[in-house]
Amino acid sequence: VGAGALEFMDTKAGAFCLEQMEGSFQAARIMEKMTIPNAVEKLQEMDRPVAARTMEKMDSDIGASVMEAIASEPAVFILQEMITHSIGGLQASARMLLRMEALPSAQHMEGMQSRHGARLLEKMVEVLKIDGNPVSNAALILERMSAESAAKKLDKVENSASTRLLENMEVTAAAKLLDAMDPKAAGMSLQAMDSKVSGKCLDAMDHGSAARALVYMDPQLGASKLENMDPSTAASTLCLLETSSAANVISLMEVFKASKALSQMSPQAASKIVVAMDELSGGRILDRMQSGSSARIIEHMLPSQAAEIMEKMSARSAAELMEATSSDKCGKAMECMEPSIAAFVLADMAAAPGGAVLVSMERGGSAAAVMSLVQAPVGSTLLETMQSPEAAPLLEAMEMSAAGAMLEMMQTPLAASHLSCMDEKAAGRIMERMKQDASAKILRAVDSKLAANMLEQTNANVRQGIIKRMSAQTASLILTDMETKAAARTLQAMDLHVSPTLLEKMHVEQAAPVMSQIETGALGKILERMQSSAAAERMNNITPSHLAVALANAPHQAVAAQLELMESSKAASTVEQMLPEHAVAILLKFQKEAVVANLLEEISPKAAARILEMVTPEEKRSNIFNTMEEENSTEILSEMDPAISCKVCRAGPELHRSGTGVHVSVERGGSLDVRPSCVRWSCVVV
Repeated sequence: VGAGALEFMDTKAGAFCLEQMEGSFQAARIMEKMTIPNAVEKLQEMDRPVAARTMEKMDSDIGASVMEAIASEPAVFILQEMITHSIGGLQASARMLLRMEALPSAQHMEGMQSRHGARLLEKMVEVLKIDGNPVSNAALILERMSAESAAKKLDKVENSASTRLLENMEVTAAAKLLDAMDPKAAGMSLQAMDSKVSGKCLDAMDHGSAARALVYMDPQLGASKLENMDPSTAASTLCLLETSSAANVISLMEVFKASKALSQMSPQAASKIVVAMDELSGGRILDRMQSGSSARIIEHMLPSQAAEIMEKMSARSAAELMEATSSDKCGKAMECMEPSIAAFVLADMAAAPGGAVLVSMERGGSAAAVMSLVQAPVGSTLLETMQSPEAAPLLEAMEMSAAGAMLEMMQTPLAASHLSCMDEKAAGRIMERMKQDASAKILRAVDSKLAANMLEQTNANVRQGIIKRMSAQTASLILTDMETKAAARTLQAMDLHVSPTLLEKMHVEQAAPVMSQIETGALGKILERMQSSAAAERMNNITPSHLAVALANAPHQAVAAQLELMESSKAASTVEQMLPEHAVAILLKFQKEAVVANLLEEISPKAAARILEMVTPEEKRSNIFNTMEEENSTEILSEMDPAISCKVCRAGPELHRSGTGVHVSVERGGSLDVRPSCVRWSCVVV
């Protein structure tokens, strides 16, 4: 009845009557019975605080209908009065707005002060939870509001409530709202949201806003949000963060997703972020990237920075990265790496790029240190890709055993080429550590003079071991080109079944000086095993004094044949240098006495006399003597012991003692050949 009466009253009078009821439950019941337009008219004319207290007590559904019909300005005032009046008023206003259409609710909310709107939104979430209704009802209101207005309200909303609201909004709307929010509030809301939802929101947000929001998040939680973003959007967002912040967040991301995000960045930006990370995280992330992407990032780093990162990567990934990067850049980075790690990386690289990296490194230092730690099969393959002038200094600086092992495994022509470009001393030292078969094989392909110079740098034992494994022809050429003393020591250290053959292969002019330097005991044994004619040719050019001692220590039968074939003057000079007993022992093995006689005629009478005095039996001595030219024999006899010389010329010793008598020589060809053989004793010659 009251409602009917009020409806027929003037609006102002009706409003006045309702005001007098001071917002009582009775006033609320009366208004509930009025038509909506009439109730709206009266409310708009009422004192606003009283109207608010009246609305507070109305049924929510009816109140919602009334609120929908009220103009925005008075509705906002009434709602704010309800919110500030009491908890009941706050709850009533929340329920009414939730029961209204989203658009008018949004319009009323927009007109409110931010703090009132924030309280109202918090209460809406609470009411929906109590009633078991979805938060999306409240979220829908926010979606209908302008982003700026909604953002100001949400900035002041308790974090859990704002989070639930944003989670229930359409992603694009939520993103716009987050863009407009205070970065800290946005960050806290996003942090509390489900990672998948927040990831979608961040994807849809302005990159700058997203970056500013991320700054206020816990890095670990921020990382989980980024993991759920599209990699390209995540990359754009990270690029807008401070480098240290971006590095901190991305290092906490799941490695694969972090690598995806980095791949979407510009190489310059990505490199700055990776450098700012700890090396382990940076290495793990680059490990999972495609080699082309990681290579572009590495190229924008300093060599020392790239080295630190690659040291933490798997050898395989680091190798692929290096293969995709310029060799010059890789070389500088590898110079900064721990050699043992660099060696593993190098071992995983393809041969050609690996070789190129080594070439670009400082070969005398870091490259050599790395290569010394690489396994021989890998190192040999790398060396085969390099030009000899590039490989040679590297080999020279390497640990010698490692260099030798690699050369052993290389293709012979390439190994020979590399050795040919090396310092001879270094090459020699390396060969001392190589298998002698391998050294011999390589040196066969090297110029003989160069091979000789290299071998001169090795010790005699190694040298002979290498040379004896070559063909006699090649070995003899190398020995010929060697320094005489080195060649002599080599042959001297060699097995006796090899050295004679090599000397026979050498030209006489080259062999003789070498033989003159061989220790006499060894030379004697070598001569013993040489072919007589070849030995004789070479003996003609050996220093007589040296040859004499060598022959004296050799088996007489063997060297006698060689001495017999020598040029007589050379043989004579040699015999003259021997002790008489040695000379006699050898000469008695001659096949022909005439050769012995001729040889004795060539030496000094005194030396010949000493030798003849020791010849036995007497008959042999006389035969040799009688084969000589008369003039020569006379001089020799004059130097001999009289007791022996008289036997030689067949005169008795008593004639010598008397100082008179005739010495008659042996018959020759049926006639008497009388000669003054005892001139020392003034014998009468008949």
